[in-house]
Amino acid sequence: MKRKRIDIITLGCSKNLVDSEQLMRQLEEVGYSVTHDTETPQGEIAVINTCGFIGDAKEESINMILEFAKRKEEGDLKKLFVMGCLSERYLRELAIEIPQVDKFYGKFNWKELLHDLGKSYHEELYIERTLTTPQHYAYLKISEGCDRKCSYCAIPIITGRHISKPIEEILDEVRYLVSQGVKEFQVIAQELTYYGVDLYKKQMLPELIERISEIPGVEWIRLHYAYPAHFPIDLFRVMRERGNVCKYMDIALQHISDNMLKLMRRQVTKEDTYRLIEQFRKEVPGIHLRTTLMVGHPGETEEDFEELKEFVRKVRFDRMGAFAYSEEEGTYAAETYEDSIPQKVKQARLDELMDIQQGISAELSAEKVGKQMKIIIDRLEGDYYIGRTEFDSPEVDPEVLINCSEKELEIGKFYQVEVVDADGRRCPLDNRTVKFILDGEGEWRGGIAQGEENYILNKNLPMECGVNRVLIRSTTKAGKITVTAQAEGLPTASVTLKTIPVKVTDGLSEYLPQATLKGRLDKGETPLTPSYIDTKREVTIVKATAGSNLQDVEKSYDDNELSEWCNDGELSNAWITYTLEREAKIDDICIKLSGWRSRSYPLEIYAGDTKIWEGDTDKSLGYIHLQPIRPIRSDKITIRLKGSITDKDAFGQIVEVAGGATGEIDKKAKGKNSLRIVEVEFLEKLF
Repeated sequence: MKRKRIDIITLGCSKNLVDSEQLMRQLEEVGYSVTHDTETPQGEIAVINTCGFIGDAKEESINMILEFAKRKEEGDLKKLFVMGCLSERYLRELAIEIPQVDKFYGKFNWKELLHDLGKSYHEELYIERTLTTPQHYAYLKISEGCDRKCSYCAIPIITGRHISKPIEEILDEVRYLVSQGVKEFQVIAQELTYYGVDLYKKQMLPELIERISEIPGVEWIRLHYAYPAHFPIDLFRVMRERGNVCKYMDIALQHISDNMLKLMRRQVTKEDTYRLIEQFRKEVPGIHLRTTLMVGHPGETEEDFEELKEFVRKVRFDRMGAFAYSEEEGTYAAETYEDSIPQKVKQARLDELMDIQQGISAELSAEKVGKQMKIIIDRLEGDYYIGRTEFDSPEVDPEVLINCSEKELEIGKFYQVEVVDADGRRCPLDNRTVKFILDGEGEWRGGIAQGEENYILNKNLPMECGVNRVLIRSTTKAGKITVTAQAEGLPTASVTLKTIPVKVTDGLSEYLPQATLKGRLDKGETPLTPSYIDTKREVTIVKATAGSNLQDVEKSYDDNELSEWCNDGELSNAWITYTLEREAKIDDICIKLSGWRSRSYPLEIYAGDTKIWEGDTDKSLGYIHLQPIRPIRSDKITIRLKGSITDKDAFGQIVEVAGGATGEIDKKAKGKNSLRIVEVEFLEKLF
């Protein structure tokens, strides 16, 4: 037991951690040596900062208190104090049940602990804290409490009404932390979006984040724990315009079923949720969304859970956590609903939901392989430096590992890295532009062009799934041909080819390439198992109707790519409705439109009366896949042209000039209001 030493143990969320850090700074100022979450507590005094959010957290807090109470009984500890959310809610009960604790404090009166130690609270240090995190990042708490009335949540009972910290006080704290070496700020609150309403009578989060971003030395700002209802849309602009505001949002959605959202008292609908997600991804390109979902809340049916699973599959969250409902006394759910779903069922649903997300997370992480990304180094662990991107929050999100043998790096500094897979390989999903340089006795004959800004004879061409293929032809003169490829962030590479003269008789070459070229013609053994698994199935179209040219509607789904349906050129008639053999949730519309290489169609697609897709179709090399953001069960799918089509050659920015009509359909389809469908298929997921 060491005199003048205090061991502080923090349980629960990062908001508790900030409280502990503030207490540590005060204790150090009055002469104590303080440790945090040490594995070998040796102090004469211990302070446990507890969590009381859900059952598991409360159990962990109580077990920790009992562990230190035993140390006190055995003479290894002189004084034991408890603070935080658990003691805020159950102070009297805990004092009776665990008398070994010298005093229990709530969440907000921990300053009294200093007085009970015979010390004073130093007001001048109100913005200062002793960081328990690495020195380059810190949690920034901007408010306490919550005014929301979610059925399951005990936080408002514990912490009370929402109380915002004044903007100037927050800015002073940021400036102080920057002076201590902090570069990255995790902005936290129980409910971010409500910030400022109590003090300034309006949502002030966008202005606050914008002002923090203006402070010199602030490199990254990351936002945690937003609420979906009444989201402050000006925050989109701030996140888009400010380079040091991470494209990351932690927003707890809890569920997607309208039935469950109502029972949970979330004040938001399924439609609202999908709209907000769509708006996030439109307004803030590259945004990474983290969410938390709940299973097993009273009233959750199998249909509700299936809807939740479909939501996760559809939206494909970059980061996601989930937990099973735990009845909390005093909450609306505990007093109103029966907790009738067995724990076994809750756990099974939780496991199934996280299994789905695990697959999605793996796929999304794989897409980052091969990309150049900015990371910050958190620590050195074994043979690796551990870092994070702007899309990764500490403790909860994926990390980037860098072999320390490759280069010496500094903790807390930013570096530009190329992400590789676990085997050190680049993933072929790159779309950066490659500059090709041709030298020697060769002629450039083109490569793969994909967009409006390039064409096949251009020597600056984009990658397609990490690959571009170029065609080089030798001249009539033998010699060397060198092709060099350059791309930002990648080492330059070159290949040199040697051409040789060949004998020509009467204008014809006698050279047979296959006589000298080496090749491998064997295909290896045929696998005993299928190399793929069908994940989707087609739902058969039984009939169709349209705004015009009814006699041709079957040509849009007859498996004949030489036929098509089109309307009569009038926008009001540019629609076709398909009747399916059964009701289905269509989540993939595979369609080939006339003029596919150069033509873009502005479309609306409906399942029954509900719009499930809207946008301009991509110019393509044939079929395109349109994936509704909100699959709706229906046996009627309508495709409608909502405006004029546009023509521009995908290979060279050449405006298409139509020649004479080539058939009866072309005669009927005049102008820019012609919807022309060659083939369409409707697909649903098998699992």
